[in-house]
Amino acid sequence: MIALVSGRVLLRLAVALICLLPVKLPAVTPAVSAGIRYSLFLRFDGTVFAMGDNSSGQFGNGTTTNSSTPMPVMPGVQAISTGDLSSLFLKTDGSVWATGDNYFGQLGDGSNTNRSTPVQVMSGVQAISAGGRHSLFLKTDGSVWATGKTNSARSVPATPPTATRPCR
Repeated sequence: MIALVSGRVLLRLAVALICLLPVKLPAVTPAVSAGIRYSLFLRFDGTVFAMGDNSSGQFGNGTTTNSSTPMPVMPGVQAISTGDLSSLFLKTDGSVWATGDNYFGQLGDGSNTNRSTPVQVMSGVQAISAGGRHSLFLKTDGSVWATGKTNSARSVPATPPTATRPCR
């Protein structure tokens, strides 16, 4: 009986049930990325699906509505990366789109405004990586760009402590 179970045992039971109830992913999924309480899934056809917490608009579907099942959010994508509550999408044309939490300027759109609809921040990019408070972009010319709060990692030495647009 659950009424007789302590809070600690009940928590373990809840975790065990979550682990036993897998979520069916949409079709074949070659890439996944996990943020805080949400996940992105990239299908081979370039469609991104999202599920979980969407409180900062990190799905990029124009809402802040959470979803307990995977929902399609963006087509034409070749790579995905999640920060804590922000998402980066690298489209097949080399453009990067960002959405979600932007408190530290990690979206790279020149503001600190959260976005629930993706904004284009760069082009000519071959790889992306979203951190908790910053984002990194590897351009096709081999240069690395950063945006957001970069003073703790100093991934790009010449980058200012906080940048709202990508800097070399």
